[in-house]
Amino acid sequence: MAGYDGDGFTDIFVANDSAPSFLYHNNGNGTFTEVGLPAGVAYKEDGKAFAGMGIDFSDFDNDGRPDIIVTDLSNERYHLFHYNGDGSFRDVTNSSGLGGATFAVSGWSTHLFDYDNDGWKDLFVAQGHVMDTIEQTSPNMKYLEPPLLLKNGSGRFVRVLAGDIFQKEWAGRGAAFGDIDSHGDLDIVVSNVGQSLHPAK
Repeated sequence: MAGYDGDGFTDIFVANDSAPSFLYHNNGNGTFTEVGLPAGVAYKEDGKAFAGMGIDFSDFDNDGRPDIIVTDLSNERYHLFHYNGDGSFRDVTNSSGLGGATFAVSGWSTHLFDYDNDGWKDLFVAQGHVMDTIEQTSPNMKYLEPPLLLKNGSGRFVRVLAGDIFQKEWAGRGAAFGDIDSHGDLDIVVSNVGQSLHPAK
């Protein structure tokens, strides 16, 4: 949820699995209007639906307006929709570097946050293929995948390995963010299928 158009009301984006995504514009009177298609976020750049899983509705390029990041399943790339400021969004998945970093992986919970305190929000994604038998049919893919951390360099994402935790493979699904040890910085707890919770500090 975010107020993307500056009218003072909170709007809602919904990622759908292999169906058009929804953007519910808040009319300010207790009702919403679904505007995903005219706003440019219902489909990816080629006009096709994708397997939307996790989302964050936040400003990635420091222009003061919230953008939309959507994770999805392998062979589809995660998607980034940049808000143009006029009620419409533009697909910047490839130009931002997000597409090239995410084609072969499956993403779930995600969040934009400034992990290195350089003033730009970086991207974390809990990852793991949806099928635990995927390696039997697609040897180039893996069920267990390391979590993803992409550093945001002035609006372009590049993968970084911020410690050994980002080289360990999990069946990641959910993620929660907060200062769990009261040290003044953000920590991440990742839930996994058939595995223990993993804190990333």
